[in-house]
Amino acid sequence: MSRRLVVVATLLAVSLAPSVRGAPREASERVYVTIADAKGQPVRGLTAADFFVQLDGAPQELLSVAPATEPASVVLLTDRLGQTADYRPSDLRKAFQSFVGVLRSGHPSTKFALTTFDAIVVQLTKFTAPAADLDRALDRLPSTAMDAPLSDALGDACRTMVLAPTERRAIFLVYGSYRPDRGDGRIDVTAERCRLSGASLWAIEARASDGRNYRNPARERVVDDTSRLSGGMTEYVATATALDAVAKVMAGLISAQYVVTFAPGGGTAASRLTVGVKRSDVFVLAPTWRPASGGIPPDTR
Repeated sequence: MSRRLVVVATLLAVSLAPSVRGAPREASERVYVTIADAKGQPVRGLTAADFFVQLDGAPQELLSVAPATEPASVVLLTDRLGQTADYRPSDLRKAFQSFVGVLRSGHPSTKFALTTFDAIVVQLTKFTAPAADLDRALDRLPSTAMDAPLSDALGDACRTMVLAPTERRAIFLVYGSYRPDRGDGRIDVTAERCRLSGASLWAIEARASDGRNYRNPARERVVDDTSRLSGGMTEYVATATALDAVAKVMAGLISAQYVVTFAPGGGTAASRLTVGVKRSDVFVLAPTWRPASGGIPPDTR
């Protein structure tokens, strides 16, 4: 994207690249992939014959491709979008309720955790909480703080994924670009946590109509690149209507994921993964880093 700045390119090239680890690879690896058409709608009905997998450009043995039926584990993450008349608390609640509703309709057993970072990072509900607790928490999301620690919150969401009850994982992030970020987390550590969490990042940046939007190269880079490298996406909205619409689209894309299983032949933990389809009229949202083994690194500032 045009707004990415050179000043952080070198740092993020290192921080978002998987580190080489000595642990042996599994006999097979699997990733969750979304295929979308030109209108952003999921493409269904594909088979293994439509896909290919490569490591550093070398073809890998494709074992299976199927619609993902395993319930997802999703961390809902937001700064509550305070301090602008463009997004009322009810608008934020509606977007999250729409997102949750779409996923529940496709996969009723989807598990959610909710964390906010309105001035401080607070986990409101855990994966183990009843669905009613999440619904009540979503009904209480007003905001008054002037800033929000996004990098700290994203790192916390990745640590939450350690307790995710399923392998299929996603982080749904909604934040306002008109709020300055004051997170203390190091960019490289946050990026590594995101990789090790095994979660795809789906982010919506809400912009204020009066132009009062803060440029933050580090924040923008880690959100944009992590979403792309993890198999998710980032979108930008300027109205409450668009916020709700994009939330529904993202939920639909997650709900329609494929699970792709392959037998790795060579490569290392730092190898670049490529999952593609033999069609030119679709978009592939797939992780480019390999499925990680191990855990989330400890807190490092």
